Amino acid sequence: MILRTVNLTKQFGGLIAVDHVNIQVHEGTVHSIIGPNGAGKTTLFNILTGEIPPNDGEVYFQEKRITGLKPYQVAKIRIGRSFQQNSLFKNLSVFENIRLAAHVQHQGRFNFLSDFRSFHSPIDQAHKVLEEMEITSIAGKKVGELSHGAQRTLEVAIALAADPLLVLLDEPTSGMSPEEAIRMVRLIRKLAKQRTMIVIEHNMNLVWSISTVITVLHQGQVIATGSPSEIEKNPEVRKAYLGGAAV
Repeated sequence: MILRTVNLTKQFGGLIAVDHVNIQVHEGTVHSIIGPNGAGKTTLFNILTGEIPPNDGEVYFQEKRITGLKPYQVAKIRIGRSFQQNSLFKNLSVFENIRLAAHVQHQGRFNFLSDFRSFHSPIDQAHKVLEEMEITSIAGKKVGELSHGAQRTLEVAIALAADPLLVLLDEPTSGMSPEEAIRMVRLIRKLAKQRTMIVIEHNMNLVWSISTVITVLHQGQVIATGSPSEIEKNPEVRKAYLGGAAV
């Protein structure tokens, strides 16, 4: 097991956004988290990656307690994450965005007097990620000149820059065209051959096609966990989320 939570809880005033959530993520799986808007999915991600602290409960990564670590500390233990909203340096190139993220694992990353070209490891890692994400052709372009779909792809590339063991993707196909979404599905399948992944996604076609395990959140609580076929047939899930409507 690569990651697990124990009674993880987060409250904002009178609202319990994450309510005693217990999730177990096994190494080598694609573990999708689904649920209606406001179910607590992104709040859960924010706790796992140190963006916000929980009110109660624990997070364990490779059986080591990581509850309360800062985001940079989470990145250093090799957990990568993409965000629902783009957080990119729009005036820098695609390559520079990835290279900067790759410096997280470099011992000399805080030596501001050194020329970045002396740090070969982050440069090599950036080139590796460009090839893995199949975006070498746009490496020199400024991020602000890219399409929305290309920026979403770059977000995933940045999540990979520090060579994570576990990757968290928050709605990776959000705002993409059908063609871009199909390409992202193919890339996620490719990436999942070498990494464990947790994916938040509303595109149910993507969820069914990539997931090993699916956890369903509703009003901050886990209401079901299982294989795609088990989740699709679960009556409580259909009532709370899938229903009879198109998703």
